[in-house]
Amino acid sequence: MIDDDQVQSNLGDRLLEGVRNLWQRVNALGKISDHHGHEIETIKRELSSLKSQVHGLKVSRGKARAKAERAWQELEQLERRLN
Repeated sequence: MIDDDQVQSNLGDRLLEGVRNLWQRVNALGKISDHHGHEIETIKRELSSLKSQVHGLKVSRGKARAKAERAWQELEQLERRLN
């Protein structure tokens, strides 16, 4: 027959083991959260860099279009002078 002390001991051991398991899971989740935080920061930096590159490309494209437009205007002026 199981006495009252053994029941309380078994319950206490099971509760202690449950608390330890929960604590391990909390620590594991904290590590995962930290890792995800670092990944998010890395992605933010990469996104910022890509935005900067896209802006530079847009500016370059705008300059190229403006240069082409000026060339066409000069060509039209030269054609008018020849006629």
